[in-house]
Amino acid sequence: MAGVTELLKLLNIGKEPEMAPPGDQVRMDQIWDVVLKQLKDLSTATVEKNIELTARVTQLEEELQVWKQARSVTVEGAERERRQYEDERAGLQRRIGNLESMQDSMILCVIDGDGNIFTDHLLAAGQEGGREAARTLTAGIANYLSAQGTQIRGRFTFWLSIYFNRKGLQDTLVKSNVCSAEQFEAFLVGFSQASPRFLLVDVGHGKEAVDAKIKEYLQTYTRFPQTMKVFFGGGHDNGYLPSLTALENECLLDKIVLLKGYRDIATELKALRLPTLSLDNLFRTAKLNGSPRSRFSSTPTPTEADEDVHPFMRSRSALSNHSGNHGENHGGKYNNHNYNGNGYNNNIHLTQTQKLIDPSLPLAKQNPPPCNEFYLLKKCPRGTGCKYGHEYALTFDHMAQLAQNAKKSPCSAARKGIQCSFGQRCIWGHVCPKGMACVHLSQGRCWFKGVNAHSRSLVAST
Repeated sequence: MAGVTELLKLLNIGKEPEMAPPGDQVRMDQIWDVVLKQLKDLSTATVEKNIELTARVTQLEEELQVWKQARSVTVEGAERERRQYEDERAGLQRRIGNLESMQDSMILCVIDGDGNIFTDHLLAAGQEGGREAARTLTAGIANYLSAQGTQIRGRFTFWLSIYFNRKGLQDTLVKSNVCSAEQFEAFLVGFSQASPRFLLVDVGHGKEAVDAKIKEYLQTYTRFPQTMKVFFGGGHDNGYLPSLTALENECLLDKIVLLKGYRDIATELKALRLPTLSLDNLFRTAKLNGSPRSRFSSTPTPTEADEDVHPFMRSRSALSNHSGNHGENHGGKYNNHNYNGNGYNNNIHLTQTQKLIDPSLPLAKQNPPPCNEFYLLKKCPRGTGCKYGHEYALTFDHMAQLAQNAKKSPCSAARKGIQCSFGQRCIWGHVCPKGMACVHLSQGRCWFKGVNAHSRSLVAST
């Protein structure tokens, strides 16, 4: 550019042309040559640069096209995977929804029959003793669930399995003069017939035969999402620790409740601090030692624990008398293929004074409603003058619902705001079912008194 500017000055552009002397003419020709050469070089450089830039642009456009194609393929693949994921997710949600709607909650009970042995008077009572044991066990579990405020979604079924060495246990009982072989067989029949969901499994001989079955049972059924609680009757044996520890590692141990048999729990199991359920006069509290005992023992002497129990609570069989001598209607759910439309076993036998629950009405709307004391305590203080019903044949579901409803009414101690001496054994409520949402609390008219009477809600599905 400096050469062009200098050329313009020398040429005096914009001024009148003048005749240049001969020497100056030669100089101007030289300048023109220089300028033209510079212009040519500049033009050549510009063309080359343009060619280079054009090639670079073409290369970048080609690379950009490649990246666009790659991105398009990636986006399309990601979108396809997303749609596939959404379809699979929707399918799984539908399956989960179907499973939740189709499957009922389950309450399970599994018992080591070689360790948790029923009491002598029940075994000696034969078939009636088996029915009584079944009634006591189902009533105790129903009362425990109600006392704990266990939230159960929808309907639920109660399954009970006892694993034992039939021949070995029978020989031991007969040798110890607890019962005869015929009485033991009759007891098993009475217990098994109490419910279609009560299973007695003879595992035969073998030191670890029962343990192996129960360990697999715990590992399998506790993991089921519909399993709410598992009542485990094997607290006497440290051998169950690995299975229980595995459940603890999976945060499933809160489903286990220890059904206590012997007075002492195995040392290693104590460290798990499992909640326990003790049912008086149902299981032996001490091991059989083989020494001779009185045969066909009658009703056992009340223990010290019984001395402190309310007179109505001394009868542990909350289901007794509600179905006469027949227990086929216990432990079932409504509308099962083993049951008719009323929720009862098709083989149920009623006495002349008994009647069935009207399935179209809740228990509280029956005419008359079932008596809480009669069914849950086995004795009604009002006797024949009671305005509530004593003649119903109730299923396990009915008993569970009755116990649950009873917790919504305050006991006499809760009405006064004092501590109930019966604790969890009391069939009545100690906590307001509405909790802090109670509309009568602020008005001071709620029947549940005391500092902790509204600390939590015990409302459960019915």
